[in-house]
Amino acid sequence: LAQMGDEASCAYNESMSLSVRGAFDPGLMRRALSQVIARHDALHAIFSPDGEFLTIMPEEDLTIPLDDLSDRGPSERETESTTLIARQAASVFDLSQGPLVRAGFIKLEPEHHLLVLTIHHTVFDGWSSSILLQELHACYMAEQRGVKPQLPEAVQLGCYVQWQADQEQNSESREAEAYWLEHYRGAVPVLELPADRARPSVQ
Repeated sequence: LAQMGDEASCAYNESMSLSVRGAFDPGLMRRALSQVIARHDALHAIFSPDGEFLTIMPEEDLTIPLDDLSDRGPSERETESTTLIARQAASVFDLSQGPLVRAGFIKLEPEHHLLVLTIHHTVFDGWSSSILLQELHACYMAEQRGVKPQLPEAVQLGCYVQWQADQEQNSESREAEAYWLEHYRGAVPVLELPADRARPSVQ
């Protein structure tokens, strides 16, 4: 889908905006986000063009642009921030080049900032978002205090793959696989989904 066209690819962009009120240091937040990305292999991975291989890239310093809208009126700030967020969410990721994480700061007022994060769904999902937010908060607070964040060791992708391979070899998994292979041994039923209009040529 990522190679079929920009619209199909962008449908899998996961975007969120975090509102931060009070004293805020963009440099500390950039370092905190870099730490979180470095902790998780998937967040600095890329994929081969055929989708067969995943490569864990070395961590790099994250560049996060800051758009200062604090000198605009409330209506103009809202319009421009909405445009900036939409533009980032709709920018295409190149899965074979990376990075698959994008971030931007928007300064709305001296003590009101937005952190806009967009991550491709191949490496991020709803479950991941709660982990990312918890770790980002812990790393930012640790950066403020000049200490190391107190976080459990992150499970690396290779360890998970090995665990999954081990699971597939146990008797319970083999029984489950045998059950489903037997269950769908014949032709898979065709779902007759109701539709009152033809699928459009453009999504």
